Amino acid sequence: MVIAETQSGPIQGCEKDNVLLLAAFIGEGSSPRHVADAVHGSWTRFIRDGDPGYPPYSTARRETMVFDDTSGVVQAPDAEERAAWNGLR
Repeated sequence: MVIAETQSGPIQGCEKDNVLLLAAFIGEGSSPRHVADAVHGSWTRFIRDGDPGYPPYSTARRETMVFDDTSGVVQAPDAEERAAWNGLR
């Protein structure tokens, strides 16, 4: 399904088990390829071994895998923003 139209063309994606998977052109250069390779490697490890290569998320530790120029596990990202919602939900 087409998620959005961009100057480079349509962004394709699908939703599976509440996870939006995008097959998007994310730009030129080594950085986007590096990020795409890291995401692809994690999905491949998860499909093959049941382990994406990073710890599962838990509300106790809030470890979150961040895919970026330097990918890695971040503990409790956006904690201040999340705390602002306390008592409002």
